[in-house]
Amino acid sequence: MKVRLFTHIKDIDGIGCAVLARLIFHDITISYHEVYDINQIIKEFIDTKEYRGYEIIYITDLNISDELAGEINILSEFKNKIMILDHHMHAVRLNKYCFANVIVEDEKGQCSGTSLFYKHLCDKYANELLMKNSTSQFVELVRQQDTWKWKTKYNNYDARDLAWLFDKYGIDKFSEDMIRVISENEEFELPLNNIEYINSRIKLCEEFVEKRYSKLIHNKRCAVVFAENTYRNDIGEMIREIYPNNYDMTIIIDTSKEGEIPISIRSANDNTDVNEFAEIYGGRGHTKAAAFKVYKGEDYIESFTDEQHIAYIFNKSE
Repeated sequence: MKVRLFTHIKDIDGIGCAVLARLIFHDITISYHEVYDINQIIKEFIDTKEYRGYEIIYITDLNISDELAGEINILSEFKNKIMILDHHMHAVRLNKYCFANVIVEDEKGQCSGTSLFYKHLCDKYANELLMKNSTSQFVELVRQQDTWKWKTKYNNYDARDLAWLFDKYGIDKFSEDMIRVISENEEFELPLNNIEYINSRIKLCEEFVEKRYSKLIHNKRCAVVFAENTYRNDIGEMIREIYPNNYDMTIIIDTSKEGEIPISIRSANDNTDVNEFAEIYGGRGHTKAAAFKVYKGEDYIESFTDEQHIAYIFNKSE
């Protein structure tokens, strides 16, 4: 059985889906995508009729536009092969289609893409590896990290550290390591040789936070931090903890990418919907975590100062 998986590239929730798929399917093709390009990728997949080479097609931890979903809905050959599994609130609208399963919360609380995919696989394709304690424990760590319940409910730093290992090793090595740990152990355990990396990362994020800018943007009190996108969650949480009354949101700007500037937004209190803020700039996400990006146009200068970058991104002249 040939299987195709399109999943989120950004964090361990999308990668967790890929890990689970590899525990089940032997003949599988996996690709990793941003929320910004998934519509184009799926449209090309349809137009080239590449889908005819697969029996099952999954989109996990990502969702598509209403327009594209409508196109799929009248293409029976494709519609009967594809399934979308997502947990983002703005994607609930897709549940009107038979090929979409968007669940924000279940009996455990907030869902993740990995937890939804795990339940689906257990129902349809359960095997010995999938039913191991180590697999279910891995899935729960991913869910806690992606929903931030590791911090707000469980105080489970293993979930945070799991995400940090992904940032350290990247998709391929992280995936291989997770498959090995799940396969070789009945209980899931993190590798123990990463303490120095974890401590150095905490120190680096503290330095980023110290260099923050305080800005009022669309009447929101923003802590603006320049850092690699990798550290977005850690910086957002530090701002939330250290300055609980000073900001509505943290904006993390990564200027290191070629051709574009990824901007991540994290809420700094329980009253701010950062998804609404991101939508102003064509982005999206959750209530407490969202993102958008700005392309580096002809008017972009690599030597921009931080203040010039802020003005460039938010369309403000100095």
